[in-house]
Amino acid sequence: MAQYVYTSREFRDRQSEAFSRVDAGDRVIVRPRNRRGGYLILGFTDDQMIPSPEFLAKVEKGRSEFLRGETFSFDNKEDMNRWLDSL
Repeated sequence: MAQYVYTSREFRDRQSEAFSRVDAGDRVIVRPRNRRGGYLILGFTDDQMIPSPEFLAKVEKGRSEFLRGETFSFDNKEDMNRWLDSL
């Protein structure tokens, strides 16, 4: 899988090319200027599941907990396993 990064302007000018790359299984990222991060373009077919509102709510809840520092972080899998075994 190849990865292609487009600026916003490049993406607007070359949408068809970018979508063809996604269809071919490549990773396409759009990185706007003056913005941290970017957007990953994902393709799907009609028979693939689109995330439900309930699932998206759970993801947002987890993201909010992470931003508030209410999550655990481990330096390695052994530390994580020790913590899990202590439960």
